[in-house]
Amino acid sequence: MIDNSSIQKPSVTIVVPIYNVSSYLEQCVDSIINQTFKEIEIILVNDDSPDPEDHRICQAYERKFSNVVYIKHEQNRGLGGARNTGIKHANGEYITFTDSDDWLEPTMIEKLHKAAKEKNACIAQCYFKDHYQDSNKIKLRKVKQFRKFPDRMNAINVLAWNKIFKKSLYKENNVFFPEKIASEDVATMTRLLYFVNRVVLVKEPLYNYRANRIGAITSDFRKLLMDLPIVFQIIKDFLVSIDRFEKDRIYFELRVLKSLTHHLKRFHHDNRMNDTAKDALIREHLAKSTAFLKGSGSLKTDNLHDAIVSLNRYKYMMRSKAVLGLISRL
Repeated sequence: MIDNSSIQKPSVTIVVPIYNVSSYLEQCVDSIINQTFKEIEIILVNDDSPDPEDHRICQAYERKFSNVVYIKHEQNRGLGGARNTGIKHANGEYITFTDSDDWLEPTMIEKLHKAAKEKNACIAQCYFKDHYQDSNKIKLRKVKQFRKFPDRMNAINVLAWNKIFKKSLYKENNVFFPEKIASEDVATMTRLLYFVNRVVLVKEPLYNYRANRIGAITSDFRKLLMDLPIVFQIIKDFLVSIDRFEKDRIYFELRVLKSLTHHLKRFHHDNRMNDTAKDALIREHLAKSTAFLKGSGSLKTDNLHDAIVSLNRYKYMMRSKAVLGLISRL
């Protein structure tokens, strides 16, 4: 490891939320310590983890490296709450979030920071790799360029961890992560993008994502289905507050549909639950999310298969409406 004790004022703050991840934590933090870009501050946020090894590992890094700050929550606040703690304490001009079971390529921060500075962008993003533990499969994941108005909330993907952001985006616009819910990225990025004018893309896979780790919140489909209506309500309330809900209703519905179809497809392929149990979960929770769609009465939510087919048809129809709306403005 490299001792970065000479760092004074950081340019980039890297926030690492930590909960029950001691098996992966050192790989994650080492990948940050060994970045080629040295003007970094690392904030490790222990979100009241029940694993004592998480605490021990964080303390060891804080003792060894002067640019590592360790903060321990007294109560669990969820991934969103840990990220908010990082934002509050960050000293860098830019901020980024690294999940503690993932790891960075050595040049990630250097390349994203350089791109953001050169293009005067408030967000710089990159491609990433999915790593599947059950099959050792690695999949390159490309992301799209920033798509300008009028659809702001879907202008780029909603992932928080393959990007660096101007810290001022969060603080000046009072946009923070909701706490203790799943899909907090969706609830936050859709709002943040209303204050973004320029995003730069580095077309290299610089982030490594552990795609199917057992125990990760993204694998808890019951919680995802329970929390998605909360996410959609947060977005709707924001749009109403800035007088954009009716104007952007079609884009809001597309955002709802993207999230639902993405998670239901993953749910369909997950083998930890049988079809009967999956269908029961759909009947119990899905209608609370589809209620945010104007045409919810035409949707089938009695079983997983019919729900996926029905939502995909609705999404195709809404995309067609969005395209026609854009053409009519030309």
